[in-house]
Order: sequence, then C-alpha cells, then structure tokens
Amino acid sequence: MKNNKLNYQKIAIKLASDSKKTIGFISFDEVESSDIVIKIAKECAKIKNTVYLNFTDMDNYFISDYTTMIKKEDNLARIDISLTEDSSNLINSDEFKKLIFDLKNKFDLILINESKDEAISYLLSAFDDEKILIAYENKTSKSKVVDAKKEFERLGSPIMGVVYNI
Repeated sequence: MKNNKLNYQKIAIKLASDSKKTIGFISFDEVESSDIVIKIAKECAKIKNTVYLNFTDMDNYFISDYTTMIKKEDNLARIDISLTEDSSNLINSDEFKKLIFDLKNKFDLILINESKDEAISYLLSAFDDEKILIAYENKTSKSKVVDAKKEFERLGSPIMGVVYNI
C-alpha cells in the first residue's frame, strides 16, 4: 500500500507539473479503476486546485447548475454524473460543454474517470488534452493498449502514459 501511495504521488506531481488541464483516465478493468483514479485525484488536489469528474450508475443526473453537484473531499472537488441510456446526448449538449468550459476556468486540473463506458471515453476525447490508460497484469493485453493508444491519438487525444497495475 505504501508503494502504491508513492506511485500515486509521483503521478500527481507529473500531472501537476504539466501544462495540460484536462486529463481523461481510461481503465481496462472498470471495477478497480475508480479507486485508483480517486487516489491519484486526491494526491493532485494537494498540489493544484483539482476537480474529479466521475461518471457513475448512481441517480445523480446532470443539471445545468452543476455547482450544486460539487462535493468537497479534503482539497478535492468531485462531481458525480449518472450515465443514462443516451449519454452521448448529454456529452454533446451545450450544458455539458459549458460545464467543461467553466471547470477549465475555475480549476487548475480536471481529471475525468472515463472508465464506465468505452463509447463515452471516445466522446470525451473532444474535451481531453491527454489521456492516461490504466492496465492490469494478466487482464489487459498489450494489443488492447496499443489499439486504444492509436485510436485516441487519431481522435486528437494523445496518451500521456499508462498506469500498469500488478
């Protein structure tokens, strides 16, 4: 556990020192990803004014006054947005575009957990400066990581790095 915390701190330092503002996290194992991304986000919040945007199955539907959706966890601001059957309409909506624009003006760093739905991660490429892939030993094939890297770079959202979990 101590080594993981140190690794999360190193990732946070890298993210905080980069000029990019919006980073998407994509995991090839949805179950474990939220825990990893939130730990990295909390470490980032110790360095920079950070917001963590999480897509979830909870009943927390997006509303245009997103400020009421912000929860504070220590130094980290968190927004949970429910996925609906038509999440592509949400992500392509003017309200969501305004949310991202406002967050970019209010926060130094926006971390988006895009692991819930692969299609969403492709749609969110329009907002991300870069992405970080989360891969798992004995679960994630090299070809899957390489294919994802190529596809996201084609969409204009380059891969900043890969977090490899053993």
